[in-house]
Amino acid sequence: MVRLTALSQGLGKVLFHLHLPQESVRQMQELLSDEQLQNVLCSPIVSPVQKSRVIEALFETGCAKFVRVLCQYGCVEAFGDIMESCHDEALASKNWLRAKIVSARPLTETQAESIKASLCERYGVSGVELEEETDPALLGGFVLTVGDLRYDQSVRGRMKTLTDKLVRG
Repeated sequence: MVRLTALSQGLGKVLFHLHLPQESVRQMQELLSDEQLQNVLCSPIVSPVQKSRVIEALFETGCAKFVRVLCQYGCVEAFGDIMESCHDEALASKNWLRAKIVSARPLTETQAESIKASLCERYGVSGVELEEETDPALLGGFVLTVGDLRYDQSVRGRMKTLTDKLVRG
């Protein structure tokens, strides 16, 4: 998970609370992932009037207004972060949270469910969206990230901690 800027977080919340149709948001996401369109909308050479014409031609009304705000604040390139923040807001509205776990070996379904249940209990939420990733370089164990908190229970992490303690004396 990436640390989002305050502006990206704020714009993600705004996007969520606009209650735009999912299909419109999906289309906006697809269009704004195009590098050429990003270049046009971010270019200081392209006038605001020209940008507005491009936006009106490509986006539905609600999305067009939002994209104009992105242009105004120079945030078009941060749209991925804005969508991530919007998704977090949607999860929070359902009393869910998002977490990421990196483990040395793939988790079993039972392990994943156990981790989700523990997180629900610890954070007082009704559900967890758990992103799973495998990294054999951890040697064993896992690294769990929830928001800005990172819990390193990997063999590699413990070896590094032990090495640091031995070096410091």
